[in-house]
Amino acid sequence: MSDIKFSCPQCGQHISASQIWASRQIPCPKCQAVLTVPGHSPAAAPSIPPVLPFAPPLLNSPSLVRTTPRPAKGASPWIWIILGVGMVGVAVVALLGFLAFSYFKIQQPRVTTLREDAPTPPTVVKIKPPKAEDPAVTTVLASMIMPDQPVSGTLRDQPFAVETAVVSPSSILLRQGEGLIPDASLRFFLFLKPDEPLDGRKFIIEPGVKVRIRPHIHVSRKEGPNGGLKTEIISSNYSLRVEFGERQGNKLPGRIYLEMADRLGTKVAGTSEVTVGP
Repeated sequence: MSDIKFSCPQCGQHISASQIWASRQIPCPKCQAVLTVPGHSPAAAPSIPPVLPFAPPLLNSPSLVRTTPRPAKGASPWIWIILGVGMVGVAVVALLGFLAFSYFKIQQPRVTTLREDAPTPPTVVKIKPPKAEDPAVTTVLASMIMPDQPVSGTLRDQPFAVETAVVSPSSILLRQGEGLIPDASLRFFLFLKPDEPLDGRKFIIEPGVKVRIRPHIHVSRKEGPNGGLKTEIISSNYSLRVEFGERQGNKLPGRIYLEMADRLGTKVAGTSEVTVGP
């Protein structure tokens, strides 16, 4: 005699019951809901006293009601943890093996077979080039003789002749070229007070000598015929001597000597009449 198989309409629990429980009521083993076993009771079914709902003997009796447990929703997390640790271990072992193989392969000396009549290859020795450094400018400015000619020289290894000289409260500008953008220029920021006069003043800046305020010099040159100015700001490693005479109207006579490190290719000297601007 086959069993009756059905599911609980409340929780979906799969239930298998013997034919003798057909058309009878039993409690669901999972949610305790009262269920009626489908089918018809056989004629020769033995007389069995009615079973009360929620009766403990029926719930715990495996001989009367057999249930099929629902499959688990997911495997235990420990399985994934063990699998992950194992995979990491395999990867580490493989990496160590590859590194060991590479190391021993590099350590093996190379064997070069030379023919007896072949010339011995020359030994090549690579010499690391020295680090490029700017040489310090060592001109002694206190005892030098300022040239008595218009300011000229080289700026970025190119000829430089001052065509316009202007002094303002913030800077001194020496420029070459008549356009809005000069072909080349030197701008000296002396960091003076707004009303501080330049008449009769002398500035001597030597490399390695500490001064209260060291002027900044902007070295600019046009890149190409239609290009803009390329400017580099210099605040150290230069020699500068500037002397101003007595002002006459808006003209201020002066002398200048400037020498920078070799990499900048800048050295100018001479006399100039500076226009005092606003």
